[in-house]
Amino acid sequence: MRHDHNYGSVYSYAVTEFIIHSDSTYTRKDYDLSSKKEWINYKQYTPEISKGKIHTKGKFQILTAYRNGYKTDFFWTVKIKKRKLIFYIEGKKGTMLRTVTYKRIKTID
Repeated sequence: MRHDHNYGSVYSYAVTEFIIHSDSTYTRKDYDLSSKKEWINYKQYTPEISKGKIHTKGKFQILTAYRNGYKTDFFWTVKIKKRKLIFYIEGKKGTMLRTVTYKRIKTID
């Protein structure tokens, strides 16, 4: 889970959840909020949901996005750790640079 300003024209704050499933798939939920103080109760809003598959490539995992049941050209390079999900982009000379970190939380629902 991660929350931060999104600098959009309609909504100014967002919460994003990545739910990792045991069958090497994931669900992404994006909640758009009008202000930062609403993030504590973000679950009461309706999220935009997308799904994808997880593949391993070396020491990284690749999250491939699917829209309306079809594979897209969009993917994320990540490391799935015990306490966090770390996103990377490719830098100069093929090095991987850390960009965003998501806090890993356990949910029962």
